[in-house]
Amino acid sequence: MKKKTTITCANCGKKAEKDISEAKRNEQKGRKSYCNRKCAALGENNLGDSLGVGSYEIKQHAGNRRDEFSPFKYFARKARSRNKEKGFPTTDVSPEYLAQLWKDQRGVCPLSGWPLELPPTSKSWEENSATPKTASLDRIRPGEPYTQGNVRFIANIANRAKHTYSDKDVIEFCKAVSSNVTK
Repeated sequence: MKKKTTITCANCGKKAEKDISEAKRNEQKGRKSYCNRKCAALGENNLGDSLGVGSYEIKQHAGNRRDEFSPFKYFARKARSRNKEKGFPTTDVSPEYLAQLWKDQRGVCPLSGWPLELPPTSKSWEENSATPKTASLDRIRPGEPYTQGNVRFIANIANRAKHTYSDKDVIEFCKAVSSNVTK
């Protein structure tokens, strides 16, 4: 059984029994104590100076967890998820590894030579995934899991075209399209 304490209601002045932990929490946060919810809900006048004290504004903290690896967390999470879907062992692809890979590739697609667009967060990647130049994590050997040494960043359009085909197949297809269009 929880320990109780006696508080004085800030609205009606009655004495009431409350859990000691609740009373201490209210005191520490500068909140007033009430005998029941009805007294607590009677309006702003009863809240006075404590209105807004202890409230949480998510907007003031937006982006507080971003770091230099944030753009790569989406890709690492997707690699884990896709390995699991396909019955492969867990991946060793981490956001740190992907950040270094991005740096090594200088943000350029090895197939098209295009500079890739790297969305800053997971949410922005999901919102902008339809753009052809958005970075996409590719398995170099499609039949193998997402692992260090078997992944690279390529243009989203190239990864969609590649799917289960080799680089050679995609390049051959692109050449055929190019020569056919110029006729």
